[in-house]
Amino acid sequence: APDRLVGVLVAAQPESHRTSTPVEELCLKYCDRFVRQFADLYPDRRPLLLTPRNECGLRKFVCTTVRPTQLAYTEVYNYDTCARAVADLIAYEPLELAGSLPSHLPSPHATIGWQAGDCFDMSTLLCSLLLGVGYDAYVVSGYAPLATTLADRSLTTTPSSGDTAVDAVKEEVKELKYAVPRRKKLESTFLAQREAARKTEAQAAESNASVAEVDDLLETARQAEELDPMRGRRVHSWVLVLAGKRMLERTLFIEAATGEVVHVENSSYYAIESVWNASNYWVNMQRDVPIASLNFDLSNTNKWENLLYDQFATYDEEAEEDDLEADMRPQAEAPRAADAVVPAPA
Repeated sequence: APDRLVGVLVAAQPESHRTSTPVEELCLKYCDRFVRQFADLYPDRRPLLLTPRNECGLRKFVCTTVRPTQLAYTEVYNYDTCARAVADLIAYEPLELAGSLPSHLPSPHATIGWQAGDCFDMSTLLCSLLLGVGYDAYVVSGYAPLATTLADRSLTTTPSSGDTAVDAVKEEVKELKYAVPRRKKLESTFLAQREAARKTEAQAAESNASVAEVDDLLETARQAEELDPMRGRRVHSWVLVLAGKRMLERTLFIEAATGEVVHVENSSYYAIESVWNASNYWVNMQRDVPIASLNFDLSNTNKWENLLYDQFATYDEEAEEDDLEADMRPQAEAPRAADAVVPAPA
């Protein structure tokens, strides 16, 4: 991304990309205050991605970078086809510093123009498209295994379509009314049975070899991940789609770099720092909780710290006290970072 930023002609960019409105300037002040207070309350937490610079070098709140957009193509109306379209269109580039957040987050408009981007660029684009077609989607900032951050799909198995009948269909030739029938081909039943048995044995041997090869690859990948010096600290971004809207029954993760869709309980991601969309920003307060066991009720302020005011947010004082006791914090009641944040004007 930094190489592409050098060639950006700022004057040719849309005005909203190279200037900030008074409301955006005020929002940046809220973000700076939130970051300071969050760092004071939780000094052991890693930095948050809140106000990176866009392709014009201007600081922008990440929520304003997400732009819900509905395209005129029905082929990208569903989450799976939309994810594959983004993965096919955008060339994935790993982060330059695997353990650090990116300093720049270009707009989806710039990402499409470049047809290249890192995990945060692609997740922002995919989230914008999913929001545009009615999904409850969020950009996720967290940590992933080495293979995921490199978009290595060598261990991903492509499911079979199961439509073997299509391959067996042959074009029928219309016979003439007075055509002489072809002579029946004489075949040996014994030779046919022996050939079928040979093919069966060959297929079984090939299947066993494939299984052994996959097992070897999985073991190699597992060892490489265990020996990775940055295991659990590789910064990565993907997309979260909550169940509910568009009749989605289960909460999903979508890997924007590859278009792969996985259920939360089956994902290989390590942890989540924060999530955001076009309306708000939430920090994950469920420390040392595996992703499969996370509570994704973003209105629960005991589990998720929201930056902007949320009228639907709920706060359970007893649950907060229990969490504080479980974490063995020195204070009886720790103040929330968002308490000092003034709601953004309408």
